[in-house]
Amino acid sequence: METLLGSSHTGDFWVTDNPALKFVGSLEIDEHGSATLSIEGDYRDLIALDAQPRFDMQGNAEGKEFSLFWCFASRVPLFHMDRKAKIAINIVAIGALIDSIEAKFASALSFTTPEIIRWTGLRGIALKGPRTAKKALQVTYRGRRTKPVQVDGATFQVSTEITYSANSVAEVNLIERHGVRVVFSEPQSVLAADKWITKACRLFSLALRCSIVCRVHSLERGTGSAVTVITPWSASNTVETKMTHPLFTRPKKREIYEKVLRSWFAQYDKLEPVISLRIALLSHPQRYREFEFLTYVQALEALHRRTHPSRTLVTRKRFAALHRKFADAIPDRWKAKPDLVAKLEYLNEITLGERLRNLFAGNRELLSKLFNDEVRDIALIKNLRNYLTHYEGKRRAKKLRDYTGTAKFQHLTSKVLLLLEIAMLRTIGFSAIEVRRLIENDPTYRDLCRMDHSH
Repeated sequence: METLLGSSHTGDFWVTDNPALKFVGSLEIDEHGSATLSIEGDYRDLIALDAQPRFDMQGNAEGKEFSLFWCFASRVPLFHMDRKAKIAINIVAIGALIDSIEAKFASALSFTTPEIIRWTGLRGIALKGPRTAKKALQVTYRGRRTKPVQVDGATFQVSTEITYSANSVAEVNLIERHGVRVVFSEPQSVLAADKWITKACRLFSLALRCSIVCRVHSLERGTGSAVTVITPWSASNTVETKMTHPLFTRPKKREIYEKVLRSWFAQYDKLEPVISLRIALLSHPQRYREFEFLTYVQALEALHRRTHPSRTLVTRKRFAALHRKFADAIPDRWKAKPDLVAKLEYLNEITLGERLRNLFAGNRELLSKLFNDEVRDIALIKNLRNYLTHYEGKRRAKKLRDYTGTAKFQHLTSKVLLLLEIAMLRTIGFSAIEVRRLIENDPTYRDLCRMDHSH
């Protein structure tokens, strides 16, 4: 796949809705995927572009067709004699003139990132060392691919491929690339394909405990030709971090692999807020431990709320009757009655402490080694969350504030994250036995079991 990162293209470009009006322009795509179009044209035409909050463009440059989506004018001329403007572009598609970002034409997508090799477990390159000094090192390559898995509206498959370049007669560089291919059951648009990539990359990010983004991907068309798409919003500079032990890699047992993949894609929309909270701290390493702690607790609460919607104090039918009685008891003359009635809607919600107790109960064998005193530790997590979001009085606030400045609070935060990861594994299809096997082999878990977080 030609990435086209760090490239420039000069040609004619036009707004998709007005193909008759063409601008001479130069499209610059930097190494991170950010794209800018510099154009020249009549002053009035350039000012008219600036009046549009967002528009799409197309172009022909150096024999390639370009479709530019979600564009806006970032610089327009100040004076009539100035004929230059700059257009910022969110999505670049190379290889076809596509009418809109929602036009359905793609039969499949494929992409790769350097990190996927850690997740797939596939190995295509085999090295065979020489037994004697006279024999040379033997390198063989046999492409590997998993069996396709039918997920929500598509077929998902990971595989290996090899690229090589010859620096000289005696030196050849071999690079094994692992990629993902998704074949759609019906044509998809550029926007829909990007959502598929987001779901896949977030699965790998959660599994490998590192931020994974896809800058470039390829969309296949029924005609056999492919469209290369660059999505620069996911191409920000990432901070170099220490390689961590993965939470899980591709399950070797086919039935577990299929179960996890299908569960992930089927539940993604429901779990998206929880996933976003976890991925946010992978993309932006924490600066403030309090923020990290709050994020993980919020994710735990959201996860339990979305996976256990029926957990309430009383049944919905009984609460509806109680709610009417409570509302009728508030005098109509009170100006605050609408606000009070609205707050009554939440009276049937269980507390954070009860949600934590439920999560602990489902994973007690693992968590008993992380949290020695379940009752005390649940109370500590709840009180810290309340302290960091509500005023708890001077005496309690001082004790909790002092605790957040200690190494013990850092240990507790790491344990809350592991609690979230365990709950996520159970949610996406791993059984209790499978989760226990994964976590007990995790050096992070073994280290945290030895760390004291007591308050």
